[in-house]
Amino acid sequence: MNGKAVMRAEDTVNGILANCMVMWGGTQHDFIQAVRLKARFEKIKGEDGRIIGWKGTGKMEFYYNDSVFRRMVLYSKETGEDIHFEMQVTNYDPAYRMGCQTILLKDCCIERGILTEFDAESDYLMDEMEFTFGDFEVIEKFQCQRSEGE
Repeated sequence: MNGKAVMRAEDTVNGILANCMVMWGGTQHDFIQAVRLKARFEKIKGEDGRIIGWKGTGKMEFYYNDSVFRRMVLYSKETGEDIHFEMQVTNYDPAYRMGCQTILLKDCCIERGILTEFDAESDYLMDEMEFTFGDFEVIEKFQCQRSEGE
């Protein structure tokens, strides 16, 4: 094929099979109600255009059937302490030939979320939360065939 790289169908990862765990207060919650999560990084540059840091932000959407994040907010309200937790996200698809990827988001903090809601016209309720994170770790990475510098 003229030496060009080609992406095959088996190189795409099925998003339905992701797993999310939330760790807080010594307890691990298998957060299977998560529907969508995006954690982003943004470079922070100085006046000269050089990178001087970064910040992590994210948004998560999930079914409205668990109170773990509301318990964190309640604890924060009652104690005056900001709550920090970890989230581990694994993308694994057994049909994907490159393995899986696991990212641990550290020092996560809820910035905005839904306290309560209802919708008389909906079949089910969706919840959402915006968060920041202070660090991350790549626990497991996809087994790409490229070199590290690419």
